[in-house]
Amino acid sequence: MIGHNLNSTPSLTEIGADMHRLMTEMYPICRSITGDGLRESLRIIQKHIPLELHEVPTVPRFSTGPYQRSGT
Repeated sequence: MIGHNLNSTPSLTEIGADMHRLMTEMYPICRSITGDGLRESLRIIQKHIPLELHEVPTVPRFSTGPYQRSGT
């Protein structure tokens, strides 16, 4: 929880307030499955739970060579 004493259990009101603050911070972020908004959202979540992030390079979808059809 945000700023809570780890030796005590937060109330439902405190938990709800923390959740609302998190959603208020994250709602305006524009997210797509591969965009910077997703990365930003995951970094925010990472402040609250253990989360390991990995970047995977992508392969270009289109070849620069001549067009080839397979199977014909």
